[in-house]
Amino acid sequence: MKSKKYELNLEDGKKIAKGAGIALGGAALVYGAEVLAQVDFGAYTELVVAVGAIAINAARQWLKDHK
Repeated sequence: MKSKKYELNLEDGKKIAKGAGIALGGAALVYGAEVLAQVDFGAYTELVVAVGAIAINAARQWLKDHK
């Protein structure tokens, strides 16, 4: 349902929140990538990469629209 001019409804609020989440998530990923590039995990590098891949897949599934 469309909102009236100069008004926002719940659907508009959800869209705004989703856009803000995407923007903040992207900024957090860039910051995290810069920090992780400076960290030496040593013998745990493979484990960190595997856990990271699992976390990314879990986040992708959580964000997916299951209709």
